[in-house]
Amino acid sequence: MAGVPSAQPVAARHWGTTSPFAEAVKSEIKDSGVTITLLMPGQVDTAFWHRAHMDTSRLGLGEKAAPTKVASEGDEAIRPGRTAWWPA
Repeated sequence: MAGVPSAQPVAARHWGTTSPFAEAVKSEIKDSGVTITLLMPGQVDTAFWHRAHMDTSRLGLGEKAAPTKVASEGDEAIRPGRTAWWPA
């Protein structure tokens, strides 16, 4: 998560846990016709930050992706059956 140094270890730990899990499930169901795509959009500009009283926190003030962009790119990411996606 660029620009948020304190979030980098959390993001790395989260990626280190979720991606292998998604890969394992994908491997287990490979012959079923079902695909697994793990979407990890990072911070998204939604009302969450205000409702969680975090809009003035370091993360709340950080750069966030537009919800429409996340939805559009996430939709495209699941079409080819990728295992993991996060915005550039």
